[in-house]
Amino acid sequence: MLVRMTITTSLDGRTHAPASHVRRPATAATPFVSLRLADGGAAHGALSGAVRHAIEAHASLTPSQRLSLAAPSDLPRLYTQTEASLLVDALTAAGATVTVVAPSPL
Repeated sequence: MLVRMTITTSLDGRTHAPASHVRRPATAATPFVSLRLADGGAAHGALSGAVRHAIEAHASLTPSQRLSLAAPSDLPRLYTQTEASLLVDALTAAGATVTVVAPSPL
């Protein structure tokens, strides 16, 4: 025996009720930092293959930005604290020397 049920709802109660607005707390400003590549792990300011691979995998740069990098230089974008920490760890493990530079307050 097949029983078919139909459920109906009334939208009148929902459309005339005042909308409850949810107030979200203001997000704290995320501090951004710049990274300075002091040593690329190879001679004469060149970047070693391991450092280039770490930059390609973790730095979120365009191909032209990656190709123009040499040591010493600043990476051409700002990073959040979490991104910077991961990138510094990857570059240090690849043999580079990296310093974190906090941008000047506006």
